[in-house]
Amino acid sequence: MDTTQTIINILAWDRGRSDETELASASGEELLLAPGQATVFRLPGVHWDNHWLRTGFVSNNEYSVDLRDWYGLELEAELPLGEPLELTVEIGLLRDKGPLPEELEYVHYHCLLVRPESGINKVVVPFDQFDDMKALAGKWKFVRSVRLLAAWKGESIRPAVESGISIRQLKLRRSRGIHVHAPVLSRSAEAGQVAGYKLELINCTGDVQTLTLTQERYGGETMGVSIYPEACLLEPWASCEVSVQVEVSGRVAPGGHEVQKLAIIPGGRGDLAERIELFTLRALQHPYIKLVEPEWEEVQTKVQEHAWASELLGMYVQRAQQWVLPPVGTGAHLYESHHAHEAENAVIAWKLTGRKDLAEKLVAFLRGVVDPENGYPKTRKACHQELVHEGEFFKHVAVVYDLLFDSGLLNAEDHRNVERTFRLFIELIDWALSVGGISNWTLAEMVGALYCSQALQDMERMNRFLYGIGGYTDHLSKGTLDDGWWYECSVGYNLMAAGLFSEITQSSRPWGINLAEVWVPAQYHDQITPGDKPDIDGLSLDIWGPSRFNYRSITQLWDSLLPFADYRGVLFGINDSAETKMPGISPRGYMDARYDLAYYLFRKPEYADILLTCDLADRDLLYAIPELQPSTSKPYLRSAHADNSGVAMLRSQTEGRDANEQIQAVVKYGSHGGAHGHYDRVSLLSIMRYGRSFYNPENIWYNYHTFMYKFYVQTSITHNMVVVDRKQQDPSEGRLLQFHGGKLFQACTVENEAKWSYPPYGGWRVDGDKTFRERAWNEGRYVPMPEEAPEYSRRTGFTEVVLQRRLTVVTDDYVVLFDYVSGEMEHDYESLFHCKGLVSLEAEQMELITHTEQLDPDPLGSAQFITDCDWYEVSSPIKAHFKTGFGPKYDHRGNRTYHNEDGPLNMDHYTLWPPQFDVIVGNDPEFLEVDKRLFYQVRGDGHVLAEGQFGAWILGRDDLDITVEGIQSLELAVTVEEGSGEHGVSKPFKKTIFWGDPYVENAAGEQFYLADLPLVLENTDSGNGIGVDYYGGPVKIAAKAFPNAVPAEPQFQGQEGIIRVDLTGHEAVRLVASIGGDYPLGDESSRRKLLSSRFRGTSARFVSVIEPYEHQAMIISAAAQSADEIRVELAGGRIQTIRVGALEKRGEAPDLEVELVETDAEGKLLRKENTVIN
Repeated sequence: MDTTQTIINILAWDRGRSDETELASASGEELLLAPGQATVFRLPGVHWDNHWLRTGFVSNNEYSVDLRDWYGLELEAELPLGEPLELTVEIGLLRDKGPLPEELEYVHYHCLLVRPESGINKVVVPFDQFDDMKALAGKWKFVRSVRLLAAWKGESIRPAVESGISIRQLKLRRSRGIHVHAPVLSRSAEAGQVAGYKLELINCTGDVQTLTLTQERYGGETMGVSIYPEACLLEPWASCEVSVQVEVSGRVAPGGHEVQKLAIIPGGRGDLAERIELFTLRALQHPYIKLVEPEWEEVQTKVQEHAWASELLGMYVQRAQQWVLPPVGTGAHLYESHHAHEAENAVIAWKLTGRKDLAEKLVAFLRGVVDPENGYPKTRKACHQELVHEGEFFKHVAVVYDLLFDSGLLNAEDHRNVERTFRLFIELIDWALSVGGISNWTLAEMVGALYCSQALQDMERMNRFLYGIGGYTDHLSKGTLDDGWWYECSVGYNLMAAGLFSEITQSSRPWGINLAEVWVPAQYHDQITPGDKPDIDGLSLDIWGPSRFNYRSITQLWDSLLPFADYRGVLFGINDSAETKMPGISPRGYMDARYDLAYYLFRKPEYADILLTCDLADRDLLYAIPELQPSTSKPYLRSAHADNSGVAMLRSQTEGRDANEQIQAVVKYGSHGGAHGHYDRVSLLSIMRYGRSFYNPENIWYNYHTFMYKFYVQTSITHNMVVVDRKQQDPSEGRLLQFHGGKLFQACTVENEAKWSYPPYGGWRVDGDKTFRERAWNEGRYVPMPEEAPEYSRRTGFTEVVLQRRLTVVTDDYVVLFDYVSGEMEHDYESLFHCKGLVSLEAEQMELITHTEQLDPDPLGSAQFITDCDWYEVSSPIKAHFKTGFGPKYDHRGNRTYHNEDGPLNMDHYTLWPPQFDVIVGNDPEFLEVDKRLFYQVRGDGHVLAEGQFGAWILGRDDLDITVEGIQSLELAVTVEEGSGEHGVSKPFKKTIFWGDPYVENAAGEQFYLADLPLVLENTDSGNGIGVDYYGGPVKIAAKAFPNAVPAEPQFQGQEGIIRVDLTGHEAVRLVASIGGDYPLGDESSRRKLLSSRFRGTSARFVSVIEPYEHQAMIISAAAQSADEIRVELAGGRIQTIRVGALEKRGEAPDLEVELVETDAEGKLLRKENTVIN
C-alpha cells in the first residue's frame, strides 16, 4: 500500500450478500442495509481462489490491504426508526491455505444504536476494539473484506421493507487526525555525537491542520533533543518530514539508552495528539553478541594455558580452512544453510588467530548475503530450507558482522547494505511472530531477528523481540511446560530451546539486561497458541498434566533433562528425536549453545557432570570453563518422572552393579508435542542397557517433507504399544496412576482414553501438492489409491473411546508389561514390539497359517507399509529371540540410532498372555533409499505391447500377462528417475529394478523363463545375476519373492535400459512377468521386525516380559498363571512371582497393587516387595 494513503472508501468496493458468491462492483454510492441480511464489501479485482504470491519467505497478496498501523473504521448510518438497532461490523482477515483456496477469518465488533435527533448515527470503531486476539495482530496485514449486519431490537418493528438502514459513509481511516511514521525508532551514537531520526507526518483529514511537536519529559534525562521544524501547517491529506536530533551525553554508559517521548499535537487539540517514542543509545563497541572484548581475552588466555583449549581451537581453524564458500546462488536462495554455521565457526577462528585468508572468505560471504542487487533484498530468502533455518542463518550472519564490524575490512557501503538487509529480515520476523505460532521454529526466527537488532544497536527492536508478541518472554512463558520440558517434548528441541534462551541471555548482558535469573509468569491456557484448535487434522497443541509452578525460567529447561540422562549423558528418543547426547555445543556443527553456555551462565554442578562426559569436539571453545568438578548428586542412578511431558524413567537398583549394567526403561503418557508429537501414549519408549538402545521413535525415519512422516513415522503402529484395529491413537490426555521406586523393582502405571482412527490420509500436505496421488508420484513411492479416497490429509474411521492401561515393572534382570485395553465394540487389539535381528520364535504350540505381502492391505492405514508377514496361531508362552548390536560388524542400514556403545545386545521377548492368540512377524519399512520413478515398456517387433509407470519402492509392482503370439523379437525397456526429496531436491537411490520371474508360454503350455534364454543387454546393469538382488540378497518385489528375477536397473540414469530376447523357434503366445523394485536390499537377517500379538474382543489383556542382555540370558523360563500373575525362573535357581491387582478397575484413583516375591528353588523366601498406591 502507498504509505501516504489515509482513507479507504469501502462503499467503492464490490458488494453483495454474505456468501460472497455474487458480488457486484459499486460506484461508491450509499447502501441500503436490510436488517437481518448481511452485506459484504470485498476489495475489487478478486478473480481466483488463491491470489498469494511469495518472494522468498515474504508473502504478498495484491487483493488485500495492510491495516496493521491504521486507526479504525468510520460509518454514518441513517436510522428510519427510533427503535434500538444492533449493528455488527466484521473485518475479513485473509489466510493463506495454499495450495487450497484462500480463506477469510472474520473478527467482530458489536454496538447498539438509537436514532439521534439528526437521524444520522456516526459510528467510530478503533481496530483495537474488535474481538480478535491481540497476540495474533499480524493477521491484519491482509484484509480482504468488510461485512455489515443489522438487527432491530425493539419489541414491535415495522416490516423490513420500511426499515432499511441507509449507510451513507463507510471508511477505513489511518488516523483520527495525524499519522506519524518513522522507519527507524532507535539509533546509537558515540558520546557527544548526534543520533538522527526522520519522522513523516501525514494529515489524515480534509482540513488544514497546524501541528506542534513537543518532548514529554519524565525528569532526569541527559540527552538533548532538537526538533526541526517544531511546528508546521499541513494542507488536507498532505505530509511533511520532521528531523529529530538527539545528542548523546557522556554520562550515559556505553550500551545505555534513554527514551525520547514526542507528542505531535494538531491545532491545539491535545486529545488528538499522536505520540512516538525514540530509543537512543550510547554506542557500544563491537563485538558483544557472543562475548565482549574482555571475555574474548579470557578465551585467548584459556587457549594459551590449557592444551585442550588449544587443541579445540585447532579444530575450529581446521574446519574454517576446509570450508569452501561457493558463489552466491542465482536461484531462489543464496546459500545452503550450513554455510552460515561455517561462517560463524570461521569468524571465531579468525577472531582468535587473525588469519587473513579466513577474513577474506568471511567478507565475501557477508557481502553475498547483503548485496542489494543479487542478495537478500532481491531473493528475500537467504538459505535453502525453512524459515526456522533462516532465523538460524541470520543469527550466524549477525555474529559474523558483529565480529568484523571494527576490523577495517568493511566499508561504508557494506554497513549500509547490512543495515538494509537486517531490517528487511527484522520486518519479516516481526510479522511472522504475530500470527500465532510458538515453537522451536518461531524461537529460532525470533533469535535471528534479535541478534540482527543487537548488531544494529536498535533498542526498540531489541525490546520488541524480548518482550513483544512472540518474543523471549512469550516463548519462555508459553513454550516451557510446568515440568520444565519444552512443549514439543523432543529432546533435541528441549536442548535447542534452552540453548537459544541462554544465547539471548548472554547477548543481552552488554545492554544492561540480565535475563539469567528472570522468572516470567506461567501461562495456564490449555494449549500453546491462542485461538481455536489447530485446523490441521490430528495436530494437538494441548498442554496436559499438573500445574505446580507459577513461573518459568531458563534453568527449568536445562534441569528438566538431567534426571533422564544416563551415566554417559545420553537420553532416550521421544517424539521426533533419536537417542541424544547432551553436549557442550550443538552437534553437527550448528554452533548453537548447549551445556557449556549453561554452566558459564548458571554454574550448576550438575551441568558440569554432563560436560565431563563430552568429547573435546562437543565442547564450546568460547564458554568452556577449565577444571570442572563433578557433583555428588548422580541423578542417572534414580528413577524419575515428568508429568507434563509425560515420561516415566524406571531404573533397576541392583546393588553392586555398575551403572552401565542397570536396566532403564521409559514409558510415555504425556503432552502430544505439537507437530513433532507421536501418537503413542501408553507406549514403551525405550529400553537401554550397556549403553545400547534397542529402539527409538526415529529408528525408521522419513523426513518432514514426505508423506511417510505423518502417514507412518509418527503413527501408533510404529511404537511398542497396544494398538486398536491397526489405527492411530487420537491425542488425549494420559495419566500417571502409579509410580514406585523401590529396591527390588521399579513400577509405574499409566492410562489413556482415546478414540482411534486412520492416520491423516496421505500424511500432511507438503510442497504445494493438491492430491495424495501427486505427492506419492513426486516422491517416487507408489501407494494404492482407493476409488473413494478420503480428503487428502484427513483422518477417518474413528472408533469409540477405548481405555488403555499399561503397568511397567523393571526388575534387576528384565522388564514386564501388563496391558489392559477395553472398548464398547469388538476390535483387533495388538501388542506391538519392534526390534532388529529376529533369530527365532519358540513356543510349545505354534503353527504357521499364512504369509501375506502386507500386514493390512487397507490403503487408508499405515499397516500397509509393514510387509512380508508370517502369521502364526500360538498358545502362550512364546519367546522371540532378537540378536543385534552396535559397531562396524553390525548392519544398521535404514535405521537411525545414535550414541550406542559397541557390542552385542540380545533381546528376548516373551508373550505370556493371552493363552491363545495370533502372532504376526513382518518387515518394518526401513529407509533404504530405494524409491524412484519407474517407467517401463514391453515391445514386440517394435510395437508397444504394454507400458506403465509408478513409484518403485517398498510397494509397487505391476503384474503383466501379455499376448505375444507371432512376436519374434521381444524388448523389455526400463527408465528410472529420481523422486523429489526435502525442499524439492532430487534423491539418490540404490539399484533395485527387476523383471520378476518373466517367462513365455507356448500354445502347448510349456513355459520358458527368460532367465534361461540368451539375453542381450543394453544399458542394463546385470548385477549379481538371476534371482539375486544388487546387494547379494533375494529378490522381493512388493514382498513377493522372485527366484528367477532378471536384473533391469539401467546402467546410466536417464537412458533407457533394454533387455532383448529372441523368441524365434519358441512359438510363444504369452508373456507373464512382474516389474518393480527390490526390497529389502541384501542380507535380510538384521532387518527391523514388527512382532505383533493379536487378540480380538471387546477387551484384552496382554502380559509381556523383555530381557535385554549382552551374552547370557538370566531367564530360564517365564509363564503366566493369569493375566495378573507371572512366574519367572532365573539362572541360579531363583524364582520370582509378580502379582498385580486392580488393573481393570475403573475409577479416578484405582488401588493398583504390585508385589514381587523371590524364592529359591525350594520355595524359601529370599526377597519381597509390595506397594499399593492410591
